[in-house]
Amino acid sequence: MKQQLLTKEETYNKMLADVCQRWERTAQTWVQMREELEQKIQEGKWLRQEDEQKTKEELQRLSEAIIQLEYNKPSLGCHLIVVEGFACPNDPRSSVVWGYMPLVGPPMANRS
Repeated sequence: MKQQLLTKEETYNKMLADVCQRWERTAQTWVQMREELEQKIQEGKWLRQEDEQKTKEELQRLSEAIIQLEYNKPSLGCHLIVVEGFACPNDPRSSVVWGYMPLVGPPMANRS
């Protein structure tokens, strides 16, 4: 009888040790997965900030080019209207709206 109890206790201890090992491996896996996820989130933030900076620089460059063209062209009795906004930040085709609007008064004769 005592031998049976010792055998059951030994079996129970082995099962308990096995469960503890599995639990430890699972915990390590979760920690590793969390660290990988945090790294991917940081990379995504960095890439998004880089894209936003490039987009801002491109919009600034285009705005300056448009202003320069407006300044150097003869007056057509209208202004180029540029609305900068993002319907979808990752789609460059949706970032700028262009149009012409007639002037209310006479065009400026001297632009110096």
